[in-house]
Amino acid sequence: RYADDCNIFVRSREAGERVMQSLSSFIENKLKLKINGDKSKVCEIRESKFSGYTVLNNDMLAVSHRYVESYAVTALNSASGSIPSETVE
Repeated sequence: RYADDCNIFVRSREAGERVMQSLSSFIENKLKLKINGDKSKVCEIRESKFSGYTVLNNDMLAVSHRYVESYAVTALNSASGSIPSETVE
């Protein structure tokens, strides 16, 4: 499995737009990879969710309820040696 998600944090929206353009050009032109425009964005940190986490106003991390349930089911199934037949939504 490949790591294909990435977050880059900068101080301003203008810097974010500039970095997004530069990285997109590098990834598509040099690496010959396609970027999913529907999933790519420049936004405030609190508008972003990544791997089940969100940064709150007090700079704390929140873990999504769905992520916790999914992780718990996977951990329990791994411990029992069974393979999950469905995922938790």
